[in-house]
Amino acid sequence: MPYRLCRLSGQNGVRSKSFNGRFRDECLNDTLFSTLSEARSAITSWKEDHNHHRPHSALGNVPPAELAMKSTRERQAASGQERSDGIMNLDMLPENAADATL
Repeated sequence: MPYRLCRLSGQNGVRSKSFNGRFRDECLNDTLFSTLSEARSAITSWKEDHNHHRPHSALGNVPPAELAMKSTRERQAASGQERSDGIMNLDMLPENAADATL
């Protein structure tokens, strides 16, 4: 079953075109997938690298996961959710932020 990516207007459209082109060039065009499972595995690996390891210039040259973790720490510090010993309370993190590797 073929899937279509939505076209967005304005700045989001420009960003999605850039992302879609990069995703196609770096992941989809490199491999001829013989099974859906193989495609899912390759896409998951690319997504992990893209979100957790690769710096993004639009985010100050840090990976999105690192920026999300930093934002969470700042919000916790501002709201008093950080422990007195300076260690972040992981119970207060959004579910996906705790999975970020720094």
